[in-house]
Amino acid sequence: MQVTKRTFLKGLLATAAAGGVVSQASAKPQADLPAKWDREADVVILGYGGAGASAVITAKDAGADVVIFEKTAQAAGADLWHMNALSCPLGLVVPGLKTALQINMLAPSYIYVDQDGKRFANEKMDNHTCIYGVNVLDPIKHRYPRIPCFVVFDEAARVRGPIIGGATSGYVLNRENYKWSKDNSAEIEKGVIVSAPTIEELAKKINVPAENLVETVNRWNSQINAGADKDFGRPLEKKGKVAFEGREAPVISRPIGDGPYYAAELYPTILNTQGGPRRNKLGQVLDPFGKPIARLYSAGELGSMWGHIYQGATNNSEACVFGRIAGRTVANETPWS
Repeated sequence: MQVTKRTFLKGLLATAAAGGVVSQASAKPQADLPAKWDREADVVILGYGGAGASAVITAKDAGADVVIFEKTAQAAGADLWHMNALSCPLGLVVPGLKTALQINMLAPSYIYVDQDGKRFANEKMDNHTCIYGVNVLDPIKHRYPRIPCFVVFDEAARVRGPIIGGATSGYVLNRENYKWSKDNSAEIEKGVIVSAPTIEELAKKINVPAENLVETVNRWNSQINAGADKDFGRPLEKKGKVAFEGREAPVISRPIGDGPYYAAELYPTILNTQGGPRRNKLGQVLDPFGKPIARLYSAGELGSMWGHIYQGATNNSEACVFGRIAGRTVANETPWS
């Protein structure tokens, strides 16, 4: 059977309506399930994301009776992999909203600084990997000096356009219907962005050492005016292909110019995780010794085959491909007597 969008959605609804999804994410049992639950099924699938649903439809089309569980695979003895692999840009928090908004600077006159007022990375690091640039423990002061960190920018960057955008902003913009102001002025009024007439005063407002921030801005400006970021290698101009063509300005680095000056706290804003039960090429979940666990399958981001970074859109394709692979493997299982 060819799975179209229509048949896929019908399959999701039909499976859910039939009571085939069992969620155990909550500590207390669901109202429509007994505390002790016993049922025979041909196939048990862990996780009801796009991949799990694809596997369900494929298996059910082959005539299998399917049950889906939303619970950690460790209970079944599964090995785990890629548990520290995250896709996590940096973003801003607006009070009252459920999720954050991803930082996306349209102007080149900005830098990131830590809680000591110092740069710590090339600000053009891949959005997916920003967590690895900030998740650093200070073992002396017992703190994470880059969570939050700060974006610091000038007046030209403020008027250039909204400083947010990107994938992790989707829920706020499309579900909570938040409208970020075109010139960032509303967010300044709300205190999400802090402003000051001088770098020294800006440092005081964000509670970083003023002498450090002044030195950091001066060092950035002098290096960029001289033609190179010698500290972290941030390029001056865009070269070659980029991850999101058209979303990034051709000029990447410029000195921080005239004030007023602005800063905003930046936090890790999770996009997705790659970790979960280890699987083989047939979609079978493996135990810590590399042996398949009988009748347990996974697909998609639940134990993704990708590690710290994945190719563009391949979480989607992996979900579809391994969902189908797992479903076909399931359909070839010999029924238990």
